[in-house]
Amino acid sequence: MNPLILGQSSFDPSMLEGLLLLLVKLIFLFGSGLYILFALIVLRQVYIMKNTITTNFSAIILTMAYLHFFASIGVALLFFSIL
Repeated sequence: MNPLILGQSSFDPSMLEGLLLLLVKLIFLFGSGLYILFALIVLRQVYIMKNTITTNFSAIILTMAYLHFFASIGVALLFFSIL
């Protein structure tokens, strides 16, 4: 029998659970995209700083900024593969 004909609700709690899970996945993916953008801005700022102020640690700091950027891309790819 069709539940809508009988006046019963067709609400299924698993449908709400699926929508909530999808929302959480989208929030994680959006957050990882924002984090990549943040890492890119940090990389740019470190590059500008390196050209402005020359120190013994400039190369090390730039390397760390590149590692941070690539790690953020790796985490985003991990999110895409898991979620």
